[in-house]
Amino acid sequence: MYLWPKKQCRIDTKMSRHEIIEGINQHVDQDYKSIYWGKRFYKRFFGNVGDNSFKVRPVVPYWNLSPVEIRGQIKQDGQGHSTIECRLSCPYLRVVVPLVLFAVVLFLLNYFLAGANGGAINVMALIVVGAWALVNIPFQIQAHRSLRDLMGYFKGEIRDMR
Repeated sequence: MYLWPKKQCRIDTKMSRHEIIEGINQHVDQDYKSIYWGKRFYKRFFGNVGDNSFKVRPVVPYWNLSPVEIRGQIKQDGQGHSTIECRLSCPYLRVVVPLVLFAVVLFLLNYFLAGANGGAINVMALIVVGAWALVNIPFQIQAHRSLRDLMGYFKGEIRDMR
């Protein structure tokens, strides 16, 4: 398990760029305008697919909120093989990091104004560890499942996981 909810990898495949785009189109719901609570998805991912890249999120049953965002860039060599450079990140970080920083600042302010520890340091540590666990663990689980699905769709192998 990685300490930060971000991964980068390459998927090497023998498929051409056109075959990859057709394959990902079969598994991506591109109706971005009508996402609402309770919407039914009939495909494994939702997002956008372009000519040389894609930006998708896996569909998580009952939530419609995905802890993983996958950006893929397709590069084709002269022999018909392709490489998909994927960057997986957690979209929750845009919300969670400012909230945790705000909570830590409030607890530090409370600590200095009260003049006594009062458990503020312990609570502050629990907030940081809890926020990390609630963001990173779902990300790691969903990222593993999504990469496994993408490898199956592209009939490829993962290289350079970092």
